[in-house]
Amino acid sequence: MPTMLEKEQLLAFFEKASSKYNECSFARCLEGKTPEEVEEIISNVQKEVFSEMNIDEELGFESLGQISEAFEDDYSFMRRFYKFVMEEADIGDKVVMSSEEYSKKCERVEQFTKATENKIAASTNLDSKEEDTLYIDLYRMIIAIAGDSEEYESDGNEHENEDEHDHEHDHDHDHDHEHDHEHAHEHKCKHEQQHEKDCDTCACRKCSKTCDEP
Repeated sequence: MPTMLEKEQLLAFFEKASSKYNECSFARCLEGKTPEEVEEIISNVQKEVFSEMNIDEELGFESLGQISEAFEDDYSFMRRFYKFVMEEADIGDKVVMSSEEYSKKCERVEQFTKATENKIAASTNLDSKEEDTLYIDLYRMIIAIAGDSEEYESDGNEHENEDEHDHEHDHDHDHDHEHDHEHAHEHKCKHEQQHEKDCDTCACRKCSKTCDEP
């Protein structure tokens, strides 16, 4: 029995889950929800995607927790992975933050993105690995400020010093691996709790059905 999904399976999972996150019915499901309820809905969407792909959900979530170790040197794949994690973090922020807080977050994200794009545009002979690394750093930076409204009040000076950021990036590398494991483990625990309640129906599907009714 396999202990890790193939890269192609994980990439397909990212695309399918992201597509569901962008559906109007999914957005309506999240309205007025608490952070815990948002996490549960996201988990159920992922569970549904694994089911559609004929993948055992336990194997799927365990594989998500092993990505950083299994694909650490695959920069193109890690770029896609961190983009997916960033998308998930933004889902929660959009729901639980006030409109003012979320607007400030978007401004910061735009600043970070423009800085990265400008650095790429100004660089000559930049290979694909180096470009992927810059985007990985960008996505990780955005993930790090997710849900932290105090971060949006700062002047951003800590992100303007590229050398300081690169230094912190190296020291935080192992910590980020642990965070990825915890992220997947949290989803798994929610599913175990759901099974204990004998709930066999996907919460998001129930909500979507209600939302789609005229």
